[in-house]
Amino acid sequence: MRFAAAVATPRAWRWKPLRRIGTVVARDVDGCRVRVKFEDRDDVVSYWLGVLVPKTRDDKFYVMPDIGEQVVCLLDERLEDGEVLGARYSTADAPVVADGDVFSIRFKDGTVMEYNRATHKATVNNGSGEVEITAATGVTINADVTINGNVAVDGAINSTGDQVAAGISQTGHKHGGVQSGGSLTDLPQ
Repeated sequence: MRFAAAVATPRAWRWKPLRRIGTVVARDVDGCRVRVKFEDRDDVVSYWLGVLVPKTRDDKFYVMPDIGEQVVCLLDERLEDGEVLGARYSTADAPVVADGDVFSIRFKDGTVMEYNRATHKATVNNGSGEVEITAATGVTINADVTINGNVAVDGAINSTGDQVAAGISQTGHKHGGVQSGGSLTDLPQ
């Protein structure tokens, strides 16, 4: 890579990286790299540029700019080698949140993952799809839980407390019409 070679030679001090803003025109999703068109350079298209991500070794992070997305690049003087530093908001792609306390990821299909550090509220909203949680040893929720919708369980339900269905306690309800023998009881009360 030219950057590594530039650092190792005395000529490195003459290398002047350029910050350029361009638009992604092609993606190599396997190599995590893109080609970028620079309108301020007569629409010249770069060679393949790597996309910087926070981590790549033991913990992996992956996200690719979209075709047509405006990105900031650090390039050599000939626009032959460089990296995509990240995307930036513009008038065409304005921020969807205007709150310095909110960390938000919003996907094209409408899914939102958000955390507000002022209110301490985390939100995951996948209104157009399904959310699946898989864990090898179990999932623990240490809070009261409200479910708005039907619940299907494929397995046993174990409880250390009472269950209440339609206002009737499982452990404290009573049956009327109890008779010995093969008679049936009345409905629980």
